[in-house]
Amino acid sequence: MATNYNITIINTSGATQSYLLFAVVPKVNTTSGEVFTNVFMAAPPIVSKPNGSSQTFFNITREFYAICGTSIRNLAAGVQVGTSDYEPVILGNNQKAGTTMSFTTADGAHFPMPPPAATAPNGGYTIVTDSSFKIPNPSGMNMNGNVVPVATFLAAPSTTYNIYPVVKYYIATGTYSPGEIINVQAIGTTQLVDFTASTYNSVTYMQLNDGTYQLVPPTQAKMYKLLRLKAEKAKLLGYEDVKEEEEGKITGGSGSGGEGEPLARELQEVFMKMLRSVEATAHGNGNANGKTVRTSKLVAAANGGGLEEEIL
Repeated sequence: MATNYNITIINTSGATQSYLLFAVVPKVNTTSGEVFTNVFMAAPPIVSKPNGSSQTFFNITREFYAICGTSIRNLAAGVQVGTSDYEPVILGNNQKAGTTMSFTTADGAHFPMPPPAATAPNGGYTIVTDSSFKIPNPSGMNMNGNVVPVATFLAAPSTTYNIYPVVKYYIATGTYSPGEIINVQAIGTTQLVDFTASTYNSVTYMQLNDGTYQLVPPTQAKMYKLLRLKAEKAKLLGYEDVKEEEEGKITGGSGSGGEGEPLARELQEVFMKMLRSVEATAHGNGNANGKTVRTSKLVAAANGGGLEEEIL
């Protein structure tokens, strides 16, 4: 089963921000030149709120793909790389060789099936190109696919490439599109998110007003999630949002002591009042103007503030 990773970014920078995600480029035994970084995910802009309720999310599935694509322009920052074909691959380990894929441009850039026998080394997969194209390829076309490359390099004919991906990412700000090549040195402040060195599959970072990012401890991150859920519920039910000076009281805390625990109880009580109001409306009217009413049950966690949502 594939591992899932979650990255939450809280915007308290003082300005509206568009966040993006890109990966650390894999090691490639390429002789064709530079390995370029592509934008992996890009989120729509979100406003800044000092209370921490303005958040964006990146959900990542730990799966690896061999991708081939084309571009009508030379590879450089700002160039959008289209996906022509992709196939899932398995990285090599001590017990089994990794996936090996053949690449050809005969009848369009693609990976012919079935693939050859697996020969890739530990931690990597292999792409073997044939002699059906030249450098540069004058017949290149921009083709869009469903899987976005996180790194690209110019392939040479009749060459074997061993590729070693890593589960390390960077978050940053900027207006870019998935698949677009970026100049990492010119992109501004970035924050490394290294899941290979983390004991958690979910992390939360807060962007501060100096542009830097601060790691939010798990307990405090749960309280910020609670705050976001509260704001979403209030907006859904037509309640005015809680004043920022009141929401800004969330500063952290563990299962006991600190401001976090009493505030969490207070927010939970507000949630319950709103939900009872929704349930009363649902039971009284049967439906709301012909529309089905969805209610939620919020279950308090034992950690002093975290809430889990269960849709009924």
